[in-house]
Amino acid sequence: MLRAPSRVKHRLGHGWSFPMPVSSDFSFLPPDMPDRSILLAPAIRDTLAIRKIAKRSKGSKIGGLVCPATFRLIRTESEIEHAATQHCYADRAVATVREQAARIVGQTPEGDKFTHILDLVAITFKGLKLGLVVKHSSKAAKMRLCDFVATLAPWTPKRVADRVLPLTNRDLPEFHVRNAQHFLSVRRDQRNVFDDLVREAAPLVVEPTTIREFTAQFGGGEFAFRPVLRAIFFGTFVRLEDGLIDADTEIQFSGSVEPDLDQDRRYPMPGKAH
Repeated sequence: MLRAPSRVKHRLGHGWSFPMPVSSDFSFLPPDMPDRSILLAPAIRDTLAIRKIAKRSKGSKIGGLVCPATFRLIRTESEIEHAATQHCYADRAVATVREQAARIVGQTPEGDKFTHILDLVAITFKGLKLGLVVKHSSKAAKMRLCDFVATLAPWTPKRVADRVLPLTNRDLPEFHVRNAQHFLSVRRDQRNVFDDLVREAAPLVVEPTTIREFTAQFGGGEFAFRPVLRAIFFGTFVRLEDGLIDADTEIQFSGSVEPDLDQDRRYPMPGKAH
């Protein structure tokens, strides 16, 4: 859970586009299948951060993203903090993330008092709260980040975080952050018939198969690719290689069709008005 991805050779040369053939024949789809462009999106809820993001300064990069489970806005004030938030959501055990989550007051072994605002708290579906102290590696070395976290942890109330962990950019290789970005993107989709087709066909993928080969039976293209990414994220498929996920990534059935944890994004949604 929230482990740093292994550092292996990966293919960044493909960029963040997925060169897959796009079929123009959608005659096999149900005639009443909605177009993604006309689906309504839930209202975005305001952040729960305990302090406002500081005004932009040299080295800062103010940004934000929306939690796919709560539709709450998460504001970030640096590139690494933004990447760390995406990293948390790449773990399907994580339900939601809070930024600038709590102000911790404590004392060093030398007797010096300190105040620290915890950068992120990732909350799992089982209720475990993991606090993250996020720093760039250059700053982490100067401040002896691991020692600081060891000092901070005993002063952190259990209602805030069960554990406190350090996280630096060295734990966030580019391919992993890009995969996390795309997982977040596909989770925001309203689900459709392709998700059902992927679930039905997944148990047949008993041998290593590229995503391109698997989606060819559905006409290929992004409409088939995105449900496969969801199936990877939720655990129906396992990918057989580390690195950036693209059309040539090999996948295999995990052994069970795992549930979609974002049930409110399912289509159709029985008993709910669109």
